[in-house]
Amino acid sequence: MPTDVIRATPAALLAATRGSVTDLLMPAATGAYRDLRRPKSRTAPAAVPRTTFDPTLPDNIVNPYPALARIREHPVVVNEALGVWMLGRYDDVHAAARDSATFSSTDGILLRSFGASAVLFAQPPDHARLRRVTAPIFNKRAVGDLTSEIRQLASVGIAPLRTGEVVDLVQSLTIPMPINVIAQMLGIPRGNWPDFRSMSEHFAGIFGPRTAAEIMRVVGTGFPAYVRFRTLIAAEMNKRAIEPADDLLTRLQTARAAGELSVTEAFVYAFLLLVAGNETTTNLLGMLLLRMAEDQNLFAELKADRSLIPAAVEEAARWGSPVQWVGRTLSTAHQIGDTVIPRGARTLLFYSSANRDPKKFANPDTFDLHRNATGHLAFGHGLHFCLGAHLARLEVTTAVEELLEQVDGMELAGPVRWATSPSLQGPASLPVRLCRIR
Repeated sequence: MPTDVIRATPAALLAATRGSVTDLLMPAATGAYRDLRRPKSRTAPAAVPRTTFDPTLPDNIVNPYPALARIREHPVVVNEALGVWMLGRYDDVHAAARDSATFSSTDGILLRSFGASAVLFAQPPDHARLRRVTAPIFNKRAVGDLTSEIRQLASVGIAPLRTGEVVDLVQSLTIPMPINVIAQMLGIPRGNWPDFRSMSEHFAGIFGPRTAAEIMRVVGTGFPAYVRFRTLIAAEMNKRAIEPADDLLTRLQTARAAGELSVTEAFVYAFLLLVAGNETTTNLLGMLLLRMAEDQNLFAELKADRSLIPAAVEEAARWGSPVQWVGRTLSTAHQIGDTVIPRGARTLLFYSSANRDPKKFANPDTFDLHRNATGHLAFGHGLHFCLGAHLARLEVTTAVEELLEQVDGMELAGPVRWATSPSLQGPASLPVRLCRIR
């Protein structure tokens, strides 16, 4: 039975509101204070190259690659306006992602700091404590058990194509399928899935703030949606305390009851599973579908040999980099080339640049189905390798299999509109129609 978040009791709404202050406003304020005390990038030696490239601006989100190629000309560059150091070469980004002790995620992974206790941000030993709560559900074997459910959800999203009408695959497939999968894994009642999607749409802005004022504006704008989200999750977790189920919310409730998670950690965990659990998959699937609509030879080759689909997924991850960059904070001064990045400096690691580094991948701007994309950083690396990587790969693979099963070809039927959430990349609108493969 769905949970009615509209007619929740006043006590439940008050508890959710107070909890939301702890979950969102306090970490945002803590992060803003830390950012004010950081080393200023303008104090970097004059020999360190400067850039005006701002990865949060819409035009740069759509096509960052010319600017990233210029960034790769140097081991380190600084953007004085944003107050950050930037790394773009594959070897440097790979090494930094592996060295989580030096390139710490304690202050969050976005441009501006956010001081929450969450698995994405935690350092050892807290990281292991937080990750083991849900890791068993995200291993390859466990997510494999979801294949039939994922196939059903994909089929629903693909079915409109068979009418012959123009279909926006983002709205019909790449957004709803991943959100519904994570809702099912959490244990959200099916009747609440539309609410769940509506709430998630209010949270995309968290990736983009450039200043402390923007952080508070984004948090304030999303606050009512988060209160609704927290009300829903609280009600469902209370049910699990009485009647445990085989889902993620039961794991979070059990860990909270056992003292393995704080109350705030449990709710932030659920929130991050919603946001991170669908954005990467939405963008990765969208970019692969775009390439298939643009390149009928690619579509035909995949339809003729389904064993190539996993390679297509990996190449789409490398070529498209659905997560373009992550932020880190230096726990100690660190030298790269001739440049010493000071302790406390906010540093951006550009996965998208590393994945297009010609010293690692030949002809990197070309989507090559037969490329060995091993070593790409689309899912990160090291301690913070994406918890949901197996799930994302399975969802995209299954959706493409189902598409190839249902249709013989497709083509673009209008302009592609790109999403403008900083640090992410993928189509926001992908209009296609059926066509015959020539």
